Amino acid sequence: MQHLVFQRNAFLSLSFLLVIAVSVLAVMLSFKNEKIIIVPHSLNEKVWAHGNQVSGSYLKQQANVVTMLLLSKTLSSSKEQAASLLEITDPSLYGKLKKKLSEEQNVLSKEGVSYIFVPSKVTVDELSMSVETTGDRSTYLLGKMLSTVREKYVYQFTFNGKMLRLSEINREELKNE
Repeated sequence: MQHLVFQRNAFLSLSFLLVIAVSVLAVMLSFKNEKIIIVPHSLNEKVWAHGNQVSGSYLKQQANVVTMLLLSKTLSSSKEQAASLLEITDPSLYGKLKKKLSEEQNVLSKEGVSYIFVPSKVTVDELSMSVETTGDRSTYLLGKMLSTVREKYVYQFTFNGKMLRLSEINREELKNE
């Protein structure tokens, strides 16, 4: 009988130590602060996310995606591009951007034009999580270039610890240089 009491006390002590160890690990895990390295196949640079900040290379890559989806399009590609762009849009911008993209699709449909944007300069501000893209946007009708305008776009992003989202777009038309 004394052997069983000893065995019970030993297992009870071991269980108590395991409960303490698991509790300590749970507390340590909840205060863990780590940098997440994100390297999807479509990115050609290493990017990182830490807290509510992301690397400049991640901002630049995301701005390149936004630029392609927003500024270079045809009637046949516009719906798919709009859907892809809205997937990465912050809820604060979603309704306004959806309306603008819908209006642009109507213009593409009625006028039969297409756009190509060629970026010439990209400037990243990592602290404010904004990217400034300058380039030439050409308008085509039936394969003939109608006009080219130098434009600057400033994209503002937000990061909630899981996903980088487009939260603001500002456009400025520049004089051709």
